[in-house]
Order: sequence, then structure tokens, then C-alpha cells
Amino acid sequence: MFDIPFPDLVFTIQDLIIYLIFLLIYSVILILNSDNTTFRRFDKVPLWLIGVFLVVILIIAGKNPYIFSTFAILITLIYSSVLDVRERRVPFRTWGPMVCVSIPAVMWIYFQIFTMGSFSDCLALIIMSVIFTFMFYIIGRLHLFGGADAWAFIFLSLTLPVYPWLPLTGYPAVPYLPYSVLINSVIANLIAPVILFAYNIIKRNKAPFLLLLIGYPVDGDKIQDSFGFVMEDFVVKDDTIERRYLGLTESVTRMISGKERVYTKYLKEYPLEYKAQREIYRQAGKVWISYGVPFILPITFGLVSSVLTGDLINLLIRIILPYKI
Repeated sequence: MFDIPFPDLVFTIQDLIIYLIFLLIYSVILILNSDNTTFRRFDKVPLWLIGVFLVVILIIAGKNPYIFSTFAILITLIYSSVLDVRERRVPFRTWGPMVCVSIPAVMWIYFQIFTMGSFSDCLALIIMSVIFTFMFYIIGRLHLFGGADAWAFIFLSLTLPVYPWLPLTGYPAVPYLPYSVLINSVIANLIAPVILFAYNIIKRNKAPFLLLLIGYPVDGDKIQDSFGFVMEDFVVKDDTIERRYLGLTESVTRMISGKERVYTKYLKEYPLEYKAQREIYRQAGKVWISYGVPFILPITFGLVSSVLTGDLINLLIRIILPYKI
């Protein structure tokens, strides 16, 4: 376990006011920075300077900037989730305020660890952050994660290496916060296949077992209003439409290559380029697509659950084995 001074959260009236003021200022900066059409002049404001200023004020006030940084990251993830659900994209500039606030804060926490004489812990955290950052970068390059999902994990690895406070169930076996976020995110994401399978069974939708877990059929003439990837191939022969479902291996191969995948939002954004496909989908009647829940939502859940309870596997073990052997 890393030898880190985990502070207790104190919610006095004065502290609560400071928290709220900080979160209000940060939220305004986040929203203004993400809108580069309405607030063009805001582009000239040096966000890194604002971040350093906020962190310095917190240190002078005797507050732990790492806690405030944690809340700033959480707010950014929530806001990014809203953008991803609504627009299916998160502009890279959205991460700017979070990075500018959290980088000075994480440097402060590293300094605290180093001054306690825990050089080995500090080095171990840096090494793990580098490994996780590289891993998520590769995953993003392979298209296994969306761009926003990969960047979210990369920035978490760089700016939130340790728990800001003691979680309710204690520290997990691996007290590296991004690891717990990853575990909890994957667990949360596994709920979706169960819900989809139940939905397809209730609706009596028929398809290979894999598609029952990861997709659902939509009306072909309204497919552009849904979100997901088309999970079927269509070929027109002699005025008839032949269709086949994509297997797991083929789906993963197309995901990694980034080619030969039809994303439903492209049908709306580029109607002329996909005119032929839209006509085929209309004639097909029903088309199977993968569910389009952005992974950044489970990531947000993973962060909240991690800082509150630690990783969910550790919690499950404590429930099953309440007594130490």
C-alpha cells in the first residue's frame, strides 16, 4: 500500500462554501471553454494559468487541492458524458480545464509523498501511470475504445493516481485508483448485455446469441435516428436483399481496422454518401445494430464508485467473506 496522507473529508459550513465556490468557478470555465462558437474570446484566456491560480489559492487556504481536482475530474466526466450521449462526440478542448487544474494538484500530491520519504512509492506510481497511459493509448489506436473514452482513461492515469480519501471498504489489493476505475467500469458495462438479452427475449427478437447480447433491431427507415454500429451485411441480388449477421471475430477485426463499419450517425451526417445503404436498410425492414451507450458513462460510474467504495470486486469479496480467515 502506498504511504500517502489520505485526508478526512470535513464538511463544515466554511469548507462547504469553499467547495461550492470552486466547483461553480470550474464549471463556468468548463462550459465556456467547450463552446468555441459562442465564446470565441475565451480562447485567449490561458487556462493553465487559471488552473495554477485556483490550486495556489486552495493551498494558501489550507485545503488539499487533490480533493478539489478529483471533483473537477468528476464534473468533467459528467459533462463529457452528456456531450457524448447528445452529440456522440467530445471535443478534445473539453479536457483542457480538467488538465490545467489536476496537473498542479497531482504534482502537489507527489510532492507530499516525496517529502514523507516515500520515494519508492512515488516512483511506483509514476511507473504505473506511464504503463496505464501507454496501454490506453494503444487501445484507443486499435479502436477498441472511442476517442473520448481512451482520453478519459489517459488523463485519469496521469492526474488521479491515488485515492483522494479512504474509501468506505478500505483500500483494495491494488491501491492505484485508475485500476479500480477500470475494473468498476467494466463491471458496470457488463450490465448492458444482460439488459439487452432480456429485452430481446421479451420482444422475441431472433438472431445469433452474440447479437442478442450486444445489439437490437431497429426500423430500417429510421436507423439514422439510433446510435450504434450496423451488425449485418447486405447484398442486393436480383431485386432481393441477402443479409448475414457479423460474427464476433469479424466484428472485432472491423473494429480494430476502423474500416467497413457503418456507424448510424454517419447516415444522418452524410446522407448523400450513404444514400445507397439507407435505401437498402429501408427495404430490409429491420436492421440489427450494436447498442450505442458511450463507454464514458461506465467510466464516470467507475470513478464515483471507486472513490466511495474502492473497487467492486473488493467489495464483493468483503460481502461474501465478511470474516478474515
